[in-house]
Amino acid sequence: MPTLVRRGLPLVSVWFGLALGLASPGLPQEPTTGPSHLAQQLAKIHQSLEEIRALLAQDVRHRELDLLFRRSEFALGRKQEIESRLRAARQERRSLDQEKENLSHSLAAYQMQVESGQFEVEDVQSRLYLERMEGQLERVEAQMGDLDLEIGELENDLQARERELREWQDLLDQRLPAIQNR
Repeated sequence: MPTLVRRGLPLVSVWFGLALGLASPGLPQEPTTGPSHLAQQLAKIHQSLEEIRALLAQDVRHRELDLLFRRSEFALGRKQEIESRLRAARQERRSLDQEKENLSHSLAAYQMQVESGQFEVEDVQSRLYLERMEGQLERVEAQMGDLDLEIGELENDLQARERELREWQDLLDQRLPAIQNR
């Protein structure tokens, strides 16, 4: 029967033809009159319909399983996308930490030079340099705060996606043996 389906004949039409009792030209024909023949034909039709019902039920179970697989794959894809965004945000946060550390060292070194008398704070260039360094440090700290919020949101979203994925996988694990045993 599977070869008929693979050849492009729809499964329902194959079974419908069997249900109608279409005889194959190479098979011997039984008498087509009388109550016993009618009972035999009805029995064949009933058997064919039961086989069609069983095949359709099996098809529905396989489609349900396929849908569960697809849903699990979709949840996994969403989880992986969030993991990627989280890695990128954490990498950016590390870069900002390094930038903040460099700015803090530069600012501290400059302030030590001012305190030692190498530079005058009243000097316009010195004040501008100091203001620029402090502004950059504030900008980096603000970016770090924004990233900390984003990382927290991504971590929460990741936990939700992991729960969702586990739920789909659990449902799949529950349904798979039931489908295989039928």
